[in-house]
Amino acid sequence: MKTTHKTIDSRSLGLALRNERSRQGWTVTRCAQELGAGVGLVSRWERGERVPTFQYADRIARVFPALSLDRQAAFLFGPNL
Repeated sequence: MKTTHKTIDSRSLGLALRNERSRQGWTVTRCAQELGAGVGLVSRWERGERVPTFQYADRIARVFPALSLDRQAAFLFGPNL
């Protein structure tokens, strides 16, 4: 029996984060400050090179309500977890 694995789509989440940041009129530096993260880390998230840890995902959800934890999971794993 063939097993299928869900793949992580970090680019979709990164694009959503970039869009929300832009809506606020924030630079990557300002976004990093608001999230308590480094500028390089936020840039890697936005490019889809890294995925936020749960701690940062929670901060993202608090700073950007449109990116709730459920919505972030849907971006990463698809809408039907």
